[in-house]
Amino acid sequence: MICNNIKECQYLNLDNIGIIYDKFTNEQLQPIRDEIEEIKVDFKNSLSHNMLLCGHMQNQFTLRKTEKYVENLMLPYAEIYNDVYPAYLRRNENTSKTVPYLIKKPWVNFQLKHEFNPLHQHTGVFSFVIYLEIPYLIEEEKKVFPENKVSINGQFCFGYSNILGELVTTNIPIDKKSENIMLFFPSKLGHYVNPFYTSDKYRISVSGNILLNTG
Repeated sequence: MICNNIKECQYLNLDNIGIIYDKFTNEQLQPIRDEIEEIKVDFKNSLSHNMLLCGHMQNQFTLRKTEKYVENLMLPYAEIYNDVYPAYLRRNENTSKTVPYLIKKPWVNFQLKHEFNPLHQHTGVFSFVIYLEIPYLIEEEKKVFPENKVSINGQFCFGYSNILGELVTTNIPIDKKSENIMLFFPSKLGHYVNPFYTSDKYRISVSGNILLNTG
């Protein structure tokens, strides 16, 4: 039988997983912002996180005072993710609905002009990034290389293989209008952060990994 009518055809959507995209209020992020301000005025006496990261950034620091607050803020998204994308739970031996999760050593990134994060993965089950301050607009960043067909200056990008084995990317155009936005994704999902060029101020974000709490 030949399917001549698109409405009569049968379709099978292949299992795949995605990311969670949400936005926090200023009130929800205020305790984190308070600690970040303390770190910002005293880099020398803050706990560097650089040795644990691959980012080409000079200033990355562990959040110590708000570690538990970040954990309480982010752990509910693990349950949401498992409900929305059950394929991840079924196929990944590192995930669980019976073992609790925890967050250890979340960190803050103070990214400057020209700094970047190369393609990499994280440890754990889930990872997240929260954007607190972004000093540029994508429209202005696109003007830096006007002859380029595609401009991804300052963007957060995911890199992964599709069902044909081709490398594809999903680019998230994060800029000043995206402050307080959060992305939540599987830790093994490759991602990278492109440099920005149009501001001398810091691009400030908070990241962390969610692990199984096996005791």
